[in-house]
Amino acid sequence: MANRVFVYGTLKTGQPNHSMIPGAGSVRCRFFGTGKTETKWPLVIATKYNIPFLLDCEGEGHNVYGEVYEVDDDLLAHLDEVEGCPDSYERRKIVIGMDKIADGSEPNTLDCWCYLLPRYRPSVLSLEKYESYDSNGAHGKQFDKTKGPGEPLEAVHKEIAMLRIR
Repeated sequence: MANRVFVYGTLKTGQPNHSMIPGAGSVRCRFFGTGKTETKWPLVIATKYNIPFLLDCEGEGHNVYGEVYEVDDDLLAHLDEVEGCPDSYERRKIVIGMDKIADGSEPNTLDCWCYLLPRYRPSVLSLEKYESYDSNGAHGKQFDKTKGPGEPLEAVHKEIAMLRIR
């Protein structure tokens, strides 16, 4: 498993879409550890679903906390489909400073795949920015799972497209 993926939102442990990472703890996927982005990125919550987005605007916002998973190529392709990559999100490598590695080895920095929202409307950048995401956080913007996975992914991706500049 050569693919390391940084997740910062609903795919994290204990969050509403964590089950969308099939095979966690198997040969297809293993939890690698926790860390934060080495550079600042704007993490915002938007759409009628209250989806967390990492905006493609490096240097703005906060060093964002999340989890790193090692996944095989098939699971990475599955995550691309779930995230609507490349139509809704763009997958790009960013540097993550690890603060805890699951096997107990010494923390370091890693290049990890991350899903970013590119070419968004300027008003999206003006939204409140967060260091960490929790669907039940103090922000009061709980992820609406009844509208997310309960609807076809196409409907969710259509909502995301409304944030983007065409």
